[in-house]
Amino acid sequence: PPVIIVNLNQPAAASPGVTGAEMSAPAPVASLPDPSLPLVLPDQITAPGNGGPARTVPATGFEAPAAAPAPARATVGEGGQLTYAQMFQEIGTQHDLDWRMLAAQAYVESSFDSLALSNAGAMGLMQVLPDTWREWAPAVNASDPFDSYSNVQVAAVYLDYLRSRLSAQGHPEKEWMLVAYNWGPERLNNFLAGGGAWTDLPDARRRYAEDILRIAQTIP
Repeated sequence: PPVIIVNLNQPAAASPGVTGAEMSAPAPVASLPDPSLPLVLPDQITAPGNGGPARTVPATGFEAPAAAPAPARATVGEGGQLTYAQMFQEIGTQHDLDWRMLAAQAYVESSFDSLALSNAGAMGLMQVLPDTWREWAPAVNASDPFDSYSNVQVAAVYLDYLRSRLSAQGHPEKEWMLVAYNWGPERLNNFLAGGGAWTDLPDARRRYAEDILRIAQTIP
């Protein structure tokens, strides 16, 4: 199966409404490993419903929704194992999202740490906030924010919603969808309603999207 590799020498993705000449050099992503080494190794993730190694889930004070049947999924390899690459490919297909973008986003959000928990309570691989989890987990029958597959499923259905919402406002580019995920759709909506352009965004928000798309370009 494929592995995910980050190549540090690829150019940044183009930003909406910004030409190559107008773009500044992308900020480096902190703590990237040796680009010649795989970030995701085979059999690193257990598919939902197939058991797997015991783990200690961080205490969040967050009560997940009642367990529901896992969504229908493709047959996985021997032992019910998926690589991260296979997981992102499968979920990307389900939600018509670029799987490489999802993989790069998980790397930027949590460095592929399925048990990551931020000070703000953001959980798992995609650092899903509790309110976002409560709203979107039922849409994909997810019950555990620290299960890798479930976490990415919730992030993907939320990204799909953000894409549809922004496309209806005339901003279909991936960059805007990623900024909405990172900054919050209401903040971005207010920014756009006030006439804000891509180059007017706070640097951290713009770099978030640019770094994800730059890393996604390096995944074979």
